[in-house]
Amino acid sequence: MKMKLTVLAFFTSMVLTGQVLAFDVGGLSYSVINATDVEVKGRASGNTATDIVIPDTVEDSGTTYSVTTIGGEAFYENELTSVIIPDSVTTIESYAFFRNELTSVIIPDSVTTIEAQAFYDNALTSVIIPGSVTTIENSAFSINALTSVIIPDSVTTIENSAFYGNALTSAAFEGDFGAFMLDMFYDNPTLATITYCNGTAGWPQDFNNGSTNVVTTPINCLSNIDGLSYSVINATDVEVTGRASGNTATVIVIPDTVVFSGTTYSVTTIGYRAFFNNALTSVIIPDSVTTIGNLAFYNNALTSVIIPGSVTTIGDFSFSINALTSVIIPDSVTTIGDNAFIFNNALTSAAFEGDFLSFSLTIFQNNPALATITYCDGTTGWPQGFNTGSTTVVTAPIGCLPPDAPTIDSIVAGDGQAVITVTPGADNGSPITGYTAYCFGDTFNLDASPASPITVSGLTNGVSYACAVTAANDGGTSPPSAVSAPFTPVGPPPGC
Repeated sequence: MKMKLTVLAFFTSMVLTGQVLAFDVGGLSYSVINATDVEVKGRASGNTATDIVIPDTVEDSGTTYSVTTIGGEAFYENELTSVIIPDSVTTIESYAFFRNELTSVIIPDSVTTIEAQAFYDNALTSVIIPGSVTTIENSAFSINALTSVIIPDSVTTIENSAFYGNALTSAAFEGDFGAFMLDMFYDNPTLATITYCNGTAGWPQDFNNGSTNVVTTPINCLSNIDGLSYSVINATDVEVTGRASGNTATVIVIPDTVVFSGTTYSVTTIGYRAFFNNALTSVIIPDSVTTIGNLAFYNNALTSVIIPGSVTTIGDFSFSINALTSVIIPDSVTTIGDNAFIFNNALTSAAFEGDFLSFSLTIFQNNPALATITYCDGTTGWPQGFNTGSTTVVTAPIGCLPPDAPTIDSIVAGDGQAVITVTPGADNGSPITGYTAYCFGDTFNLDASPASPITVSGLTNGVSYACAVTAANDGGTSPPSAVSAPFTPVGPPPGC
């Protein structure tokens, strides 16, 4: 009775304040659920757009609502080719995207329920089910073109025919066998591999693919190693799939190797959507990584990132919606996916160290502050004009060779230290960014400085040392200078 009175009071207040229960904003129609939330009901009258962006909030009559639900049949047979679902949405109701032309969709990690036939009869070739989803109802993804699917351990219910009529060759379960229907994969005649994680409950099971029963196979799932989760690729390599359950860190250091059950694996891949919408402020990518997957760092707060020289592939949308101010693409990179760096509104410069290969000119769209894109003299395929969304930025050549060796002018020995003054060599077209001094005697010591002089500390008084210095720029590190004449650090006189 109390709930009925609360609902009645809400709708009474809506009438008294002149607010309506349904309204149109920005070409979409909405229905009020409660005082704070609305569901999107579909395109507003007259809107025939096939690319839909659903906002996370909408305003009507002075009230701001959160868009938490995509309503039943909201975009039923609308011929949609793309849709962006905001991370405010928790429920995608029945038939919401029934019979459209979607080839891909990003389901945010706010969604908990995907109702019956929500994405029935589209052209989806891949989909990532986020770790927030608990329920997938009947035929939710039926009649698509999915080739693989991963069911996260958050999912407890999957109803009949959920993935009926796709092109699946593999499926993987990360959690226990829950309230799952064994015919969820019916009419996937090429489905040959279904795996589950060792140590999870309710397995093995036999799933019906429409022609045979596919027996599930256990695999080792590296679910939590120092706060990160991994998936085994082969006998030697793993991909990092994201933060482990319960890890909310926003500063991430990805290791180059991990050890599991006595085997050392190399971390070669950052998986699809691995750190999607994780509020990351910093990440260190090791030089073992060769592939950065689609959407790997989508929608974070990264202000800088170093892409190591081992990386060959940067996936679609991999660094989109961050706060990067600059980016350097190493010459190892041969593939950059669509929209890889879009919506980094602070991005002012980008630099390519290698040849122009199969790169999309749209990778820097919606970066209005981007003014400078450089490439190295002597590389092929340049110049190019990249689209920022408002202008086309034409690339300019620069020298990318390391500087010539510096010359040591003087060394002043002190108490446990040496102050080294140098004259720079030619910078070869790229400004010198710093120096490193190496001194060797009874110990080996080094120190760095952005400019001359360089102070090397930690030397032993009374011991003879000699030093050499290198310079660095964006093209690399110079050869070392000639080794200095010997010198000896000396402490202050007794009594001083």
